[in-house]
Amino acid sequence: QKTGHRGIILHPLHKSTTPDSFVGRKEELKFIENQMTGPQPTSVNIVGPHKIGKSSLLWRFYQLRKLPINYSSPYAVIYLSFQDGECQEENSFYQKIAQELSKVPIIQTKPSLVTAFQAPDWTRSTFAKAIRLCEAQKILPVLCIDKFEALFQESYREKFDEGFYDNLHSLINNSVMMLVLISIEPLDFYRS
Repeated sequence: QKTGHRGIILHPLHKSTTPDSFVGRKEELKFIENQMTGPQPTSVNIVGPHKIGKSSLLWRFYQLRKLPINYSSPYAVIYLSFQDGECQEENSFYQKIAQELSKVPIIQTKPSLVTAFQAPDWTRSTFAKAIRLCEAQKILPVLCIDKFEALFQESYREKFDEGFYDNLHSLINNSVMMLVLISIEPLDFYRS
């Protein structure tokens, strides 16, 4: 079920008996794809309770988009999880994004981006400049982020302050980056 233009609420599906197969969710995959490829990219929040297939849906979308058929695709799609120990502080989060983006074929064809994503120190400013450089090269970074609600736990609040969210919001609003986030509750719930 789609909520507005920015969210997907997942409901249970019958599970496949084969762990490597992916069944259903074609409408949801198409919805995310349309948000990415439309005239203005719109970030998506995939919402639902534990064990309903949110992570599988996000992983499938990433798998379908990570290796484009041609290297001129304007989308640089990467996957991250806040369960990953490398994403638990703001600067290491930016560094992990840079590492993953530097592996994307379209990024590797642009020397200025290769250099930008090899910066030794990652701050909010370094990150914003690198993402804006992608825009100058007509590339849209699409960050698929699993377990986003982890950021709203007490242990993360000091490490990811309001400036962090303001920076992400600015990049999204200027259509230089897109997020596909997974959370148990809609993001508006966490805002309070």
